Formats: sequence, C-alpha cells, structure tokens
Amino acid sequence: HLLKGSTSTALKELIGNALRAHQEVQTCELTILPQGFSRQHVKVKQINISKLQTFTADVPTLEGSSSCCDLMHFEEGVKIRFIHDVQGLKEMDECFTEAILATRCRLDARGDTDDSSFLRIGVDTEWWEESTPSVVQLAWNKQCWVVDTKCSGWVQTRLTRPNIGQVEPTDERFVKRTAHETYVDSAISVLAAIFAHPWVETLGWGFKGDMEHLNALSPELGSISRLVDLQPIVQNAIGDMKSQPSLSCACRVFLGKGLDKAQQCSYWDRRPLLFEQLQYAAMDAYVLLHLNAALRDI
Repeated sequence: HLLKGSTSTALKELIGNALRAHQEVQTCELTILPQGFSRQHVKVKQINISKLQTFTADVPTLEGSSSCCDLMHFEEGVKIRFIHDVQGLKEMDECFTEAILATRCRLDARGDTDDSSFLRIGVDTEWWEESTPSVVQLAWNKQCWVVDTKCSGWVQTRLTRPNIGQVEPTDERFVKRTAHETYVDSAISVLAAIFAHPWVETLGWGFKGDMEHLNALSPELGSISRLVDLQPIVQNAIGDMKSQPSLSCACRVFLGKGLDKAQQCSYWDRRPLLFEQLQYAAMDAYVLLHLNAALRDI
C-alpha cells in the first residue's frame, strides 16, 4: 500500500491492520517512498514484529507542526505500561506498594508529614463520546500506567479463567460481560485505593472534568485524599490571564517545551490503542510531576 503524505501514525495503523489479518507473520518489510521520490530513493526497513510498537517511520514533518525539539519527551529510563488485564493491575499495585514503602521510610526519617515526603502521582483521563473514561493514566517516579477502563479487559481475563472454556456457546455474551466486569471492578478497586491513600498527593490539571469522568465510572474514585490541581496555580503564577492556561502552555512557560497534542481528539475507544496514543496519555500524567516540581521552586 502507498499512503501519499502519510504520517507515522497512519503507517503503523495500516501495518497493524495487516498483521492482525496474518498473525503468523514474524517480520515485515516496509518500503518508504519520500515525497517526490524516484526509485533510487526507496528505503527499505526490515521490522521485527515484536518491536513494532517502538517503530517510527521516516516521514517528513507536516507543515505548521511543532518541531520535535520544541516538545516534551520522556527521559531515559521511563517505563510506560498499558494495563488491560488483572495481572497487569496486580503488577501496578505491587509497584505502588513499593513506592509507598519508600515514602513511609522518608516520613519516618523526617519525623513529620512535610509535603515533600508524600508520594506524588500525576493523574489524567482520556475519553471518547461517553461520560466514562476510556483510559485512566497515572505516573509516579519513572513509571507510567495507562489503565484500560473500556474494551479489552474481558479478553485477557478470560484467558486466566479455565472454567470459562466450559461454558456453553449460547452463554458467550454472558461470559464476555461477566469477565469484563470482573476486570473493571478490579481496576476501580486498585485505582480507588491509590487515590485515597493518606500518603499520596494526586496531581491533576483542570481536574474538575476528570473528576466527573471518574465519578461516572464509579463513585469510589471520587474519594481523593490529597488533590492538587495545578491549573489555577499556574494561572496565578503567570498572572494577567483572562482564560485558563492549557497544559502545553504551562509546560512551555515553566519547563521550556510544549506538548504534542496531535492525539488529543483521537479515537480513544479503539483497541489496541496506537503507540502514539499511549505516549500521549502517559505524557499528560507524567509531565505533571515535572511541572509541580518547577512550581515548587518558584
């Protein structure tokens, strides 16, 4: 296929659709034809399928778009996880427990509950058309977690429940619904425990909207122990602003670089999510940690 003027997102989506139809394929060959190409300009890349999610095509930057040098990027060592099954929730909960234990050690060492001792977690949500979020993303330290609250949980949960294979075919719709609800209920429980923990400080941006989406998913998620909405803090720090600043604007002012917002209005109910969507979602939560640190230094 030749997609004239394609972005790397469109190329990866095309490849992903082809691979889903031919799951036996282990490697694929991508022919990249630069604009105004001739045959001697053809570039061929051999791509290992297991590493496809990290692939970026050599496609020219669209006119009018921000230079990649002007945008925030993840530093080395940051890990992004897409959570879509009960096992992933367990791993996230274990990582959170380790971070809380480290926080407890700091609290014990200081002998007080100074703000600097709390575990800070950046939180954001993405949604499509419904009031409930498609994903809920969290970030602490160098860990980013994008938690699926929509479509794919029942698939992975079903694989971990052998008894489901014994259900009569006529019960297939019930099986899917029950397994999905099991995963979502587990996700709500884990998220609610994190938000309500007394040693956690939740960082948000214009969090009223996110809170509405979280409450639509479950009222349990509305109980947040310590919430810091950075948007009004930034608005006050900048001054002379008639409208509320965007997160990208705040990052440019206090961190020197803006955010790539290309995926902001993308289709968040798609499964699997595009790699760019995962990066976008994770960054919106992760950058709150850096922004908060910059604001505290003012």
